[in-house]
Amino acid sequence: MYIAPLDNYSFTSRNKVIRRADDIARHVNKKFPRISSTIVADYSHADEFRNVVNAIIYDNIISLRSEVAILFDDAETLMAAADSFILPVKKHKRGNCFESAALSALTAKANGINKVYVAKLLSKIGGNVRDQDHAVLLVNGTKPYVIDAWLGFADYVPEAFLKYKKEFSYHFDIREGEKLFFKKNNGDFSRFLNYKFNNKFIKALLNRYPELRIK
Repeated sequence: MYIAPLDNYSFTSRNKVIRRADDIARHVNKKFPRISSTIVADYSHADEFRNVVNAIIYDNIISLRSEVAILFDDAETLMAAADSFILPVKKHKRGNCFESAALSALTAKANGINKVYVAKLLSKIGGNVRDQDHAVLLVNGTKPYVIDAWLGFADYVPEAFLKYKKEFSYHFDIREGEKLFFKKNNGDFSRFLNYKFNNKFIKALLNRYPELRIK
C-alpha cells in the first residue's frame, strides 16, 4: 500500500519561505501517516489489485469524512473543531488531498503562518471551467505559494502550475491550452480557519497535539 510520500520534494527554490513550506509538507506526512485511495489508484499497476484496494480505502475515507462532519457539527469550542479534523485522520490513517491540505493548514497556523486557505485546482479554456478534483493549501503573501503535502512539494503558484502540467500530469486531466487557477474552498474547514488563532489557543493546540510543532 502507498502512504503519502515523504521524499518527493523540490529544493530548486532555496529561499527561506519555500524551505519552510517544504518543511511543513514533509512534517505533515511524517507525523500524520495516511494512505490515499487516489494515490493507490494512480500507482498500482495491477488493475484488479488497484480497484479492490482503492475501493476499500475510499470507503474508509468516506467514513472518516462522515466522522469529521459529525464531530464538527457538535463542536462547541475552537479546540473541539480542531479535534474534528485531526482525530479521525489519526484514527483511520487515511486521507486524500483535502485531508493533506487541512493538516497542512493546521500545522502552518500552529507555527505562526496565518494567511492560509484550502483551495481547489481548476482548469479553464475559453468559458469552459473544469474541476481537477484536487485540494491544496495556499499561503497568501507578497508572492503566494502552494503547500501540497499530498503530492509532496511546496512552491510558488506559477511553479506549482508547471509541476501539475508536467511532473504530476498523470494525476490530472489537464488539456492542451488550458490555464490553471485556484478557487477558495468555502466548506466547514474554511469557516474554522477564519477564526483567529491567538497565542493562547496555539499554545493549547500544541500542548494537545505536539506533532503539529515544527522544531
